[in-house]
Amino acid sequence: MNGEEEKERRQGLFYLLEGAVCGLLAGSLAVGYRLVLEGAGVLLDLGLEMGRTHLWFLPLWFALLMALAFLVYRLTRWAPEIKGGGVPRVMGELDGDFDAPWLRTVLAKFLGGTLCAVAGLSLGRAGPSVQLGAMAGKGLSLLGKRERQERRLMLTCGAAAGIAATFNAPFAGILFALEALRRDFRPRMLTPCMAAAVCADYVASAPFGLTPLFRFSLNGPMGWRMGPFLVLLGAFLGVLGALYSKGVKIGQGLYGKISWEPGRLLIPFLAAGVLGFWVPEALGSGAGLMGLLVEGLPVLSVLLVLLAAKTALSLLSFCSGAPGGLFLPVLSMGALWGGVWAYLMAGLGLSGDWTASWVILAMGGFFAAVVRAPLTAAVLCLEMTGSFSQLLAVAMVCLTAQAVSGLLGMPPIYRRLRRQLDTGKKGLTNGSGTGKMKA
Repeated sequence: MNGEEEKERRQGLFYLLEGAVCGLLAGSLAVGYRLVLEGAGVLLDLGLEMGRTHLWFLPLWFALLMALAFLVYRLTRWAPEIKGGGVPRVMGELDGDFDAPWLRTVLAKFLGGTLCAVAGLSLGRAGPSVQLGAMAGKGLSLLGKRERQERRLMLTCGAAAGIAATFNAPFAGILFALEALRRDFRPRMLTPCMAAAVCADYVASAPFGLTPLFRFSLNGPMGWRMGPFLVLLGAFLGVLGALYSKGVKIGQGLYGKISWEPGRLLIPFLAAGVLGFWVPEALGSGAGLMGLLVEGLPVLSVLLVLLAAKTALSLLSFCSGAPGGLFLPVLSMGALWGGVWAYLMAGLGLSGDWTASWVILAMGGFFAAVVRAPLTAAVLCLEMTGSFSQLLAVAMVCLTAQAVSGLLGMPPIYRRLRRQLDTGKKGLTNGSGTGKMKA
């Protein structure tokens, strides 16, 4: 072994160890955030129960929601980089265009996301966990006085760890970091990201175990005869995903016309307050909805009401600039569309035994259509549900959905939000706002 090969071997081992340390740190942050959000959900349930049983509490509840909205607004003024899910900001950091203070970002994102969860906004925890993990990696590299290349590597490792700890899905974390963030699958990137994701999943296994988040009762893998229906489902979800992405763009534009900045946050906070007493299942990230679907499919009329309420609140929440992501809301909307598809298939005479399979496939397909990352979408759904027997089916649906969404002219939503950051559009929302840009 010559000197160059020995140097490369030592460097690879060092990167692997750095990735592992980053995964432990970022995973701990993501797990802590996940636990705090679960506590925030308990507070939300208590507030809604008080409002249902004591009418005198209703004005106090809405006053609290307005106060929470103002607190989140003040946080976004102090730390503009926490607006939205955080994934576009991480992309900007990787590109060298943004340089957010890592500790301030971690503190503000953690608190802002918690306040939004107490109010019941339809926002996910994965995007914030990606940003928290990336900032943990950045802090680690800065404290170690690493070079720019190693800092970018630690940002990527932290992002992978955030997804892994959030969903108990280490392979989805690796794929998201490399497919959606970096688009780089070289071994030099893959190995430390894998170490980070595995270590983060190890940390998450202590409080949450190693079982999938949602365990559906399946009827075995779909046979080759179902292929045409899988392609049709993928095309259907591709159109829906493109429409949702278009809705996000329109919603951001409408919010941008509101000159009073606190008012942009008041809208989703008050909307969550109203829906909480009408369709409480629509509140939060969507994990509750997924649990409902695991137990069994509601009647079609109820399913459509849930879908309409979840979509409306998700758009209001995500487009407002509140700290929170779109992973779980998009996955839960996809699952609801899968329920609608199951009713459609039953109407055509197909056996209802495939209901759970349609729900799982639609989760992945809708996510793939919105994010345009089919590998991540497929693996994430399989890891979240433990339904690896559906590998071929979910791959077909995800690939078709992302292709149809692309044919309709919809760019990957995170790429569009990343470009929006560069334009410096004032007053917009997720993935936008002011931030320190490097010259």
